Amino acid sequence: TQSINDTMTSLGLKENEYSSVHVRSRYPLRQSELKSDKQGGLDFGKVKKKLLPIINNAVSCANHLAINNTIFFSSDNHEVVRDAVTRDIPVGGGMQVRPVAIYRDKEPLHSD
Repeated sequence: TQSINDTMTSLGLKENEYSSVHVRSRYPLRQSELKSDKQGGLDFGKVKKKLLPIINNAVSCANHLAINNTIFFSSDNHEVVRDAVTRDIPVGGGMQVRPVAIYRDKEPLHSD
């Protein structure tokens, strides 16, 4: 538990004062996408236009659950995480938020 507490502290997360969201960007919608779901290799540049509204919606929903709380963002793709934490995301009413995350330089492993 100390590791979890250390991570929360480094991200500025306080117990019961944050929302979290996970975007499953590698979820296969077509048979041809099954490989990237299990083995990784999502080409974010190719699917960015399709994923941006999904990322924005996920963050907006988290914000609506607890307005003005910190939002912890996670994904099955490291480039999706990098996108979410390096820009201000519109959440309605002219407001924008920037979530926090654990950034990795490689795609996380998939396990069933």
